[in-house]
Amino acid sequence: MRKYTYLITLLALAAVFTFSNCGGDETPEKTEAEKRLEELAGAWNISTATLDGADVSSDYANMILTLTTSKGFSVSGGDFTPIWPSSGTFSFKQDGSGNDDINTIVRNDDVEITISSVSQSNLNLAFSFAVSPPCRAKGICGGYVFTFTK
Repeated sequence: MRKYTYLITLLALAAVFTFSNCGGDETPEKTEAEKRLEELAGAWNISTATLDGADVSSDYANMILTLTTSKGFSVSGGDFTPIWPSSGTFSFKQDGSGNDDINTIVRNDDVEITISSVSQSNLNLAFSFAVSPPCRAKGICGGYVFTFTK
């Protein structure tokens, strides 16, 4: 009888250890927005800049745009305000269904930026700037396209 009790106890313990580890190691799949944030994260060096098709790269020489997975940004290498504030936050634009549009970010100053393309080494951003009333007098209103590299 003791032999059977020992065998049943051993089988019960084996079953507990076998089934207690099922399904616990799976990590949830990342959302498209989380994947896009990982692609965007890092320090991006300016490559080219255009305003309404005209090359304005020299106005943004030494600019570095740093994006974080926590939806923050900072700009270094000079003063590029009001086109690029020195720091801030952003969110993904919501589509009509309330889902994240991972190709459009909205800065905390309400500037909508289109992510034209992003890879491990290149980032292309486009947006229109007409926020600041004196921008026409300063010649800074219009459509911007920025190309960055890592």
